[in-house]
Amino acid sequence: MQSKDWLKKFLDDRQLSKSHGRPLYRYRMSEEEFDTLQLTLKTSALFGVDKVTKISCWNRVFVIYAAEWWRRCYDGGKWSWERIFNSFNANASELNPVQRGG
Repeated sequence: MQSKDWLKKFLDDRQLSKSHGRPLYRYRMSEEEFDTLQLTLKTSALFGVDKVTKISCWNRVFVIYAAEWWRRCYDGGKWSWERIFNSFNANASELNPVQRGG
């Protein structure tokens, strides 16, 4: 599944549109949605994170995933992007600090 398709289904399931205005990181998801999004990100990461960040909706679904990963998986250790990227077999170092923050 492509990131834009995942996002459309995620919003449609909640009867929301792009213009709803709520920050994407505030939405919570089911276990199945989380697993499907993780698989979507794993598949896209095969092409290289530096390339997929330019794909429509990829950054948005990454924000949703990172927020949910934080809620589900963060164990209180040192915070880093690497742990989030590693969770879907991607390499955070493919992005420079400006790309990760912007």
